[in-house]
Formats: sequence, C-alpha cells, structure tokens
Amino acid sequence: SLGSAKGFSPRISAGYRINDLRFAVDYTRYKNYKAPSTDFKLYSIGASAIYDFDTQSPVKPYLGARLSLNRASVDLGGSDSFSQTSTGLGVLAGVSYAVTPNVDLD
Repeated sequence: SLGSAKGFSPRISAGYRINDLRFAVDYTRYKNYKAPSTDFKLYSIGASAIYDFDTQSPVKPYLGARLSLNRASVDLGGSDSFSQTSTGLGVLAGVSYAVTPNVDLD
C-alpha cells in the first residue's frame, strides 16, 4: 500500500484592507501523508499583499504576492527522521466575492 493524504488542509488568514490593497498573514497545516512506517508533515506561515480590481460589484479579480516560511518533516519510523525549513515566494491570482463590506471569500 502506498498510503494516502486524502482530506482537508485548513488555512486560516487574517488581514487588513486599505482601499483596493489588502495585507494578510496566514497559517496552513497541510494534510499529513501516511504510509507504512512513514509520516510526512508540512506547515506554512505567510504574508501577502493583494490588489483588488474595483469592478463596482461584489465579484472582484485580484493579483498579489505571498512570502512564506515552510516547514517539512518526515518520520521514517524508529529513530530516522528529517526536517527542513525553507522560504517561498508566490504569485496570487483569483476572484473574491464580498459577502459583507468587511468579509470576502477567495
């Protein structure tokens, strides 16, 4: 059996909006991958800057960038384990929907 990583990977994010620009911090805990005698875990914290294009409607396209700190660890059973921390830079693009004047779903 190869194992699996099926399931939900939650991300929590909070931020602040200044006109069409949003700043946010987030934490993600990715679903653990488990196989016989192996356990893989990945966590990430990040900061984003996002520009919302004003469409005069609740639906708005956006572009942004995210800087992250990522931690991966592998437990191979017994006393064998490995972990590494690295930084990442990513580009964000998508569409958000304004549920209320202060809450958007991305």
